[in-house]
Amino acid sequence: MRCNYERKALRILEYNKIIEKLVDCATSPMGKALCEKLEPSADLGDICQNQMETSDALSRVYAKGSLSFSGLRDIRGSPAASESRFQPFRHGTDACRLPSGSGSPGKNPTDAGKMTI
Repeated sequence: MRCNYERKALRILEYNKIIEKLVDCATSPMGKALCEKLEPSADLGDICQNQMETSDALSRVYAKGSLSFSGLRDIRGSPAASESRFQPFRHGTDACRLPSGSGSPGKNPTDAGKMTI
């Protein structure tokens, strides 16, 4: 629960209106839900990381145009999602794990199943 001064600051800054505008800009139900859950942070590391991600996304938009997420469907509860062979990317790691045996022949066996991002 937020302290009284934090709630007052968010009210004065009309944070709820900012979030409502952001939610209106999101085109998928999952994006809207993520926007609704956003909360301000006082952690400098989180702030710097979020600003860098925002800057990278904006650079991509300027270079290649906007992405459309309007056709996305939430498959998290579907059988297809539970049968997925791919493990989700974990934030802060340098590799996604691919199914075993998917490494390219002739490459270092210790690197099999990794894809550097």
